[in-house]
Amino acid sequence: MLSCLVYSIAECQFIAHTVIGLVVEVNSVFLHLRKLMQIMQVGFHHPLYRIICLMNLISFIVCRFAFSMVLISHGLFVYRYRMSTLYFTILVPTVVIMWIINIVLFWRLLTNDVLREHSVKPLTNNDHALKGSIHPVTAVVNNNHAAVSSDTRNKMD
Repeated sequence: MLSCLVYSIAECQFIAHTVIGLVVEVNSVFLHLRKLMQIMQVGFHHPLYRIICLMNLISFIVCRFAFSMVLISHGLFVYRYRMSTLYFTILVPTVVIMWIINIVLFWRLLTNDVLREHSVKPLTNNDHALKGSIHPVTAVVNNNHAAVSSDTRNKMD
């Protein structure tokens, strides 16, 4: 995308299409907010996290798919006759790669934020599946600089 931006500015052509391509950065605000909330360990069911996830999905669809990718793809073929061969050969693979990246990223967001609610059930007081089966693991470094668990170290001593 950067090569398209540089070409557009240098040739003073298709600047509007390049600016439309930059609209995806609006969605980046919500992607970063979502990640910051995960770093701050805000729960997935917290109302603020749910609102940010919803805004993230809406802005993803509007900014990345509907506004940016569809308009750029449409302009790529409608205004082909106005483009130089160099610009067209730079833009076509870029648009194809961006479609693939956006579809994969949207699927990951959808599965992590929407489909997670249906597949992950919070534990209740009656769920004892994990109790007693978790053992703390500590590691030490032996003389060969390889990590050895505390159980193995005790057996070696």
